[in-house]
Parts: sequence; structure tokens; C-alpha cells
Amino acid sequence: MPSRRKNTAPQRLPALQDEEIEEAWPTDPALLAQYITEHPLTEFYSAPSLPKFFMEQLQDAKKTSKEEGIEIYHCKACNNKKYKTLSGLRYHVQQSCDQVPRRAYTCLLCTFQHQEERNIEYHIQEHHVEKYLPPKNDEKYQRRASKLGRMKVLLYEESSSAADVIDKEAGSEYEEEETVEEETVEEFEGEEEDEILSNIKVKTATKSTRTPRKSRRKVTPKISRLTYTTLGKPLSNAFGWTYSKRRMLEKKFPHVFPNWTAQFTLGDLDTTEDISNFGLRKTSPAFAIDRNTLNKISAPKNSNDSSLEFKKLNCFASVVNDGIQSATMFTGGPVWSMAWCPFPCDVTSHQYLALSTNIGEHYMDPKFTYKDRAMIQIWDCGEMPLKLKKKTSMTHPCFSLGLTLDVGPIWDMKWCPYGGHVSSTLTGGRLGLLAVACASGDVYIISIPHLQGRDQILNGNTVNGNTGKHPIFKTRPVIKLCPVRGESRPFGQTFSLTWSTNDGCGFVAAGFASGHVAVWDLRSASSLLLGEVDEYTKVLYACHSFRAHNKPLRGIVWCPFDSNILVTGGNDRMLKLWDRRRTDAPLHENNVTKCSFTSEMEWPINYNGIYTATNNAFSIPHFHSCLYVKLNVQSDALPPINNVFPNKATSWTVTSSDWLNCVGGGDVTGLAMIHISNNWNRGNIYVKKVSRMLLFQCDVIDDEVTSQEVTDNESKDGEDYKLVFRDADTNTDLSKANKLESYKRLRTYDCFKDDNFKPNYPAILKMRWNPNITSYTSIATATNSGLVRIQTVEGLVSKEVETAQQEAISQDV
Repeated sequence: MPSRRKNTAPQRLPALQDEEIEEAWPTDPALLAQYITEHPLTEFYSAPSLPKFFMEQLQDAKKTSKEEGIEIYHCKACNNKKYKTLSGLRYHVQQSCDQVPRRAYTCLLCTFQHQEERNIEYHIQEHHVEKYLPPKNDEKYQRRASKLGRMKVLLYEESSSAADVIDKEAGSEYEEEETVEEETVEEFEGEEEDEILSNIKVKTATKSTRTPRKSRRKVTPKISRLTYTTLGKPLSNAFGWTYSKRRMLEKKFPHVFPNWTAQFTLGDLDTTEDISNFGLRKTSPAFAIDRNTLNKISAPKNSNDSSLEFKKLNCFASVVNDGIQSATMFTGGPVWSMAWCPFPCDVTSHQYLALSTNIGEHYMDPKFTYKDRAMIQIWDCGEMPLKLKKKTSMTHPCFSLGLTLDVGPIWDMKWCPYGGHVSSTLTGGRLGLLAVACASGDVYIISIPHLQGRDQILNGNTVNGNTGKHPIFKTRPVIKLCPVRGESRPFGQTFSLTWSTNDGCGFVAAGFASGHVAVWDLRSASSLLLGEVDEYTKVLYACHSFRAHNKPLRGIVWCPFDSNILVTGGNDRMLKLWDRRRTDAPLHENNVTKCSFTSEMEWPINYNGIYTATNNAFSIPHFHSCLYVKLNVQSDALPPINNVFPNKATSWTVTSSDWLNCVGGGDVTGLAMIHISNNWNRGNIYVKKVSRMLLFQCDVIDDEVTSQEVTDNESKDGEDYKLVFRDADTNTDLSKANKLESYKRLRTYDCFKDDNFKPNYPAILKMRWNPNITSYTSIATATNSGLVRIQTVEGLVSKEVETAQQEAISQDV
């Protein structure tokens, strides 16, 4: 019976006769070494083979078990082992039986044996070649010996110990640890190897006459500041990386699509007086701010909310919270799309937040498309506080512009990341280019005009805030992106979209309810792709479309450093990496370990991986919510997955800050969280001490708890529930935040709140980190109640981050 495994045991070779050796190989060691270098090494060692008696034993055991039904197998070699299975006997004979030679490679020049072929080859090189032939290059020989881990440091040129030399060269990247070894074998990796070895003399043939020390210090890598982070000390190098990449793209693409001006964006003033026609509520639910619960070392289980002051807000109204850098505004309904307007690094401006709400219920089936009335809200948040500017007050957010479209709801919106902003002093000035994914199955790109004042709009209309009217206008998009020709939309609703960045924002990709992906080339002038053009809006058809998923596609993101690569995620629990030039099959897909339904994803510009927010359906604990998935196109193995927020409930959103190397997310239970990420480029990093904390926690309380009357802006259509936002103090030193409740409530998986399947009024639907360098500490968080919180995390701006910011800006100047 032939063996299933090749070369499973060595063959005992007979001793070679002297005359055979003389005929085959030279007897002189120096000539033999030269002879070995001229021939393949496989001629000087034998591969292992399986003994015949072992095969006969297995064959007899199988035959006996079939004829007599014996269930116990005996080892005939040692006669003292019994096994119930044939596999157990096979393992015993191959690995542990003393009477059967084990699998090994044998050197034909001596009696040395080893189980690995590379070690046999190294043995021949070291003992039969290099021992008798001087190495041609001493430096090359030392480097190879160091990598193999076989070199012994015996003599030193100018230092009394190797540890002193290594400490001097490696600096703070190494720490010392005492051992009792007389002669230690050290391995050095990286670029520091050549510098360290240049100060060390290696002696291999003779032993040192120096008396070895009883105590020798062992050099071990120290936790690098370029790898791990803690609360209050994010990765400071990320600021320099982000600044250099953004400035390179901003200088390369200062203005994209200059013909898409905002001159005709604003249509007629919408005369609708009842905002409920837009699907908006007139009054917010009652809410209060609690600043004590999460900022204590230990908080009571049942918080006393009777002393809190509850208030309500009218639609498009806002309030600044005293004593803490945060503001709250009411948008009229659940916010399902939101984005900050990006600005170049050398532009100082007010910060603008675009969002859209949806209060109705809609089916995700690709057969259904909708054309409800939707509104894009532009909020002027003023100059956001930043620690370097020594500003301590929050500007009052103001509703500045409303743009209406009959294509809603709007499920996603993205600003053009680079080149979209044109200064108002230049011809064709605009605030930016905003792309929206609509339930009608199309994508619209709108050129947003500059908002000079809080009561004035560019076309000359003036709105008096005291009359109850708002600056709401009908919109004229500059371009309409259609996936197919005709009025029908076989792909269904558009759920997500993304801009390409590395090529000057020349492509837009969108995901649909049918699982399809459509790609538009915005620079195309082909008559086959251009549709009918009206007075203000032109039509562009997709240059390529393909079926990416079998279920609705909820997340899509473009690679920030390659305009041909994009990632998709859908309700089929799959994450796929695509090359838009060859879409017959994905480059990668997690078909082995599936996650859950993808809600949203984001690709940070400093890493080759994505953050993704997932549902809690069809998932195992610790394997959903907010994940970091490392992408490696060169390998066929499963991509490593790190759980950033191990929530028990569904997570709808994820956002990241490239400046601070942090990520934020929220779930349906009302937990808004931030995580100080490590350097993902250093491989899989698993640490026991997590660096995450609460930004705030939103709780629903009953009316019986609070006896105090609700103040400010009472209304009949206000919701009958009350919300309490328990804020954490993120503007002070966070180095000791691990002792507070804001950290303890996210410490382990068991600390997270369960999804109780009740009406998710406090659910976190969207969370966006400000991408601009002037306000990178600001975070906007939207809830299911229609309340949007704007907060700052100045505690993350450590001294190292401030130094990195000043150095990056000074080098650019």
C-alpha cells in the first residue's frame, strides 16, 4: 500500500566505503568545500523515507481489523502501546515510537540529522564550506548570521558589554531586562541591524579567553510610541502623515470642475409655511444635559434626574450648553445622512454641516423607488473651538439654507473631498460640491453657494427670522447621474455613494438596493454617456455597472490612494474588494468568516484597511458593531479583523479622524463612543487595556421621574418621551480617564448595553468627525429623535500632537 505522506521517516543509510568517498568527493576538507560550492546542495544530503516494516504493520492492522473486527491496534515495534484508532497508531509510529526512526534529513558528509531541509543546508554551509573557506564578504556574512540567530557575541571593540553598545545605538526603543545566561544569542531586525553589527566583532572559530559575566542583560523591544496609544495620547505621527497627503492632493487639484458654478443652484423661494409638508416635526422631545454621571469615579446605578432642567426646541432652533463646549440643535426628524463641508488646509472659514432627515418608512426592495419631498439642511456652526486657538466658547449653530428636491428620501451624502471649494473672491465661487444618493435611484451633484450671512442668500432674497419663515429654496443640481437610460430604475434606491480622491475626484460610485454598483466618469465627454441637457442640469449615464452583492448594498468606499480600487458591503454579510477595471470577480471577499449586515464604512487615508459598522443580526459576540478590517491584496488568506467597539446592539454609523488617528461610533441604545486607535500598519495589535471611552450616553426616562415642568418652546406635537444626554468631559486631560465611568462602561463586552428591542428614540444614526485642520476636534452626532449634538474632544490634543501640528505647518510654509 503506498504511503499518503511523502518522506515521513528517514532511511538508515549504510556507511560509505573509503574508496567510494574518494571516487565521489575529494578527501581534503578545503577541496571538498570548493567542490560543494560548485554542485547543488541536494547531492550532499538524503531525504527521509518510510521504513518497509512500518507499511507492513499498518497493512496488517487494517487487514486484521476487517477480518476479526478488532478495535484495538498494537504497535509491533515496541509491543507496549495500544490504540483504539488507526490514526492514533499512525501518529505513535511516526512521532513517538523509540524503535522507529523519525522523519529526518541526513547529511551524507557526517552523521548530522534534522527534520527541516533548510537546517540541513545551513549545516552543510556552516560546517563543511564556510569553516574551511574564508567568507568573501565579512559584512554580508555577519548580517546573514544575525538573521539566522546563530551568532555569538564574544569580543567587543570599544565597549565592555554588548548591552551598552545596543542601548547606545537603539536609544529609547529598547529597554533592559536582567537574565543569568553566560552567553546569549540575540536577533536583530530592521534598519538598525547594520549600525549595531558594525561595532561588534564576531568570533566563530575560537573561543574567547575572557571570563564570561555571571549576569548578562538581554535586549527586548520596548513598546514603541509609533505603535501603541493610550487615552489622552493619540498617535502624534498621524497628524504629519495626514497633513502631507492632504496638502499634496490640494496642490495637485486646487479646483475641480470649475464650470460647475453655484450661480443657478438656488431656484424660487419655497413658500411652504407648514414645515410638516417636508416630513419635519415642529417641536423636539424634552431633553436635558447631565454632566455628572460619567465624570465620577463611581456612579449610582439609578441616577437622580429630578434636578435636571428639561427643555424643548422648535424646528431649526439650537442651544449652546453652558459650561461645556457643546451645542444641541433640532433638525425636525431622524437624520439618515450627514456630512461636514471640507476646506483646504490654508483656508479659515466657518464650519458648515449638511444633513437630511426622513421620518417615514420605506421598503428596501429593489422594486420600489420613491420621490418624496426631501430637504438638504445647511447649518452654519461658526468657528469651532480648537485648543491651539485658546478659544473656550462654542458658536451658536444657525440654520442657513434649505434645499428641496422631489427625489427623497436622501440616504447618503458626500462632499467633494478635494478641489470642490472655490473662494468667493474668484470667478465661479462656491462653498463646495455635494453629492446625494436618493431613493429615486439617481445621484445628484449640487453646487452649494457661499453663505455670506445668517439672513442673506446669494440671489438677493432676504428672510426675516422674526416672521417664522426660513431660507428654503428649490434646488437646481448641476448634474444628474443615472445608472441606466430611460425612466425605469431596475437597481432600485441608491443607498450609498463615494468620491474617488487620488485622481482629482474624477469618479463617483454608488450602491443600490439590488446589490449593483454603478460608476460614473465625471470628466467624460462621450456622447454615448451624456443625456439630454436642460437649462441648468445635465444628465450623465454610468460608464460601468456590475452586480456586487445579492442583497442591498449599504456601504461603498473608494481607496484613498488608488482610484481603481473600492470596497463594498451589503446585507449578504459580505465585504468585497474590487478593481473597477475587472469586475468579473472580487479581489477579496470574506466568504469564510462573515460579519453581519453592513451599515456604513470608511477608509482612513493612512492605512490599508476600512472601518465598518454592522448590524447585530446573524453575528456572534465580539464580531459585529464597529470593526477594522485590514486589506491585503497580496495574500489569499482571510483579512485580519479587529473589533473596535464590541457593542451588543446594532451600530448604524462609523467615522474616523485622520488627524488624531481616532474612530467614533454609536449604537441604537444611545451610546456615542470614541476610540484612540493604534498604528494599524504595525500588523495585528491586541492589547488588554483598551483606549476607548464614552462621548455621551443618551437615555430615555419616564414622565413620572421628572416633576419639573418642561421649559422653552412648548408645543402640542412634541414627543411624549424625555431624553437625558449624559456627557463625558472630553476637553480636559484624559490621561486619568480610565478611572471614570465614561471609561468603565466600555471596558469589556459585558459592560455594553443590550438591545432591548424597544422604540429606539435615543439611537445614534449618524456620527461625523470634522475633517478640517481648523476644527479637527469637533464631532457631530445625530440621534433618532432629530436632535443633533456638536461636541469637542480637546483632551485628545496632547503636547505631542500640538508639536506635530506646528512642525507640519512650519515645514509646509
